[in-house]
Amino acid sequence: MKAFVAPILALLLLAGCNRGSQLMPLESGNTWTYDCTAGLVNRVATVRVSRPAPVGQTSGWALVSEMGTTTLAWQDGRLIAGQLGNSEFFPPLPIFSDQKPGTVSKWAGRVRTAGHTVPATATLKVSSSEESVDGKKTVLPTGQVELTAVGVIHEIDTWFRLGKGIHLQEHRVGGQLVSRMRYVSGP
Repeated sequence: MKAFVAPILALLLLAGCNRGSQLMPLESGNTWTYDCTAGLVNRVATVRVSRPAPVGQTSGWALVSEMGTTTLAWQDGRLIAGQLGNSEFFPPLPIFSDQKPGTVSKWAGRVRTAGHTVPATATLKVSSSEESVDGKKTVLPTGQVELTAVGVIHEIDTWFRLGKGIHLQEHRVGGQLVSRMRYVSGP
């Protein structure tokens, strides 16, 4: 499904409440700026918390940008996505968990993109890695999603910076880097 191969930059637009809000502070009107690269295209994108929105059976938030709308929520310690840009997930796809590093969880469901719905499976692995943040080495919690739909493997790695939100996200299709987003500013 080629439409799903389009950059999943919207995955960076994570929302949270409870414990997760420490990783992605979310309040209506909060705004983040990201430096985005997709192929040969570079641009700066602004993401804004827009309104409350349902995410499966849970209450979450809609985040909007020129890249599209994303709906996310925290449920039982997991950050779940009902919609990421032009793709919807049934049930919502877990993209991060507040469990200890090394924890792996599985998902099976359907993905709807461009009016077509296909079965999909995913694995979420929680880890952490040392990254340079403001010139200092910092350990960042990371969610690594490997999603398979129509025989195509999507890898989406997201690094979080406590109190600031997403520090970095990379999306690979079949091992090839498709898009990258890096934190510029935010709450």
